[in-house]
Amino acid sequence: HRLILLTLLLLIDLGGSTVAAAQPARPVEMKVKNLVIDPNTNTPVVLLEAVSDKQLLPIWIDVPEARAISLEIEQVKPPRPLTHDLIRNILEGLGATVQRVTITELRNSTYLATISLSHKGQELQIDSRPSDAIAVALRMKAPIYATAQVLQMSKQLPTQASRTEQTQKRL
Repeated sequence: HRLILLTLLLLIDLGGSTVAAAQPARPVEMKVKNLVIDPNTNTPVVLLEAVSDKQLLPIWIDVPEARAISLEIEQVKPPRPLTHDLIRNILEGLGATVQRVTITELRNSTYLATISLSHKGQELQIDSRPSDAIAVALRMKAPIYATAQVLQMSKQLPTQASRTEQTQKRL
């Protein structure tokens, strides 16, 4: 129910916001703005927002990852560790740190990401789904980045007018 409430609040909050393209050469630092449900597909969407210019990057994700992200945002601690909590516990137990998570590419409507780990003076790049990378980054208090290419190619959220029209058609 919390995810549905967050969805409604974000849809109201977005108002006329649109997703704009950015062209910086370096990766852009992002933060998790919110989680919403795409009204066309009933699929969770994590909304990343650029720290510098508030540009939005929507990434469609699966329900379990949306739940994992939501629990961490809301600071809800499950009675037993879930998968992303287990990953955090393993990394911390090994003395590894997450330096950053980067959404690296958009290929065939699928986002790709890497988790940059530091362990015993060595930097490792781990291939990951963005949703898992974000869930781990939140737990490890690591920054999230997106490449300029991803921001330029990102999917567009429907405008407020089209969301209103879609709602009216359903009624």
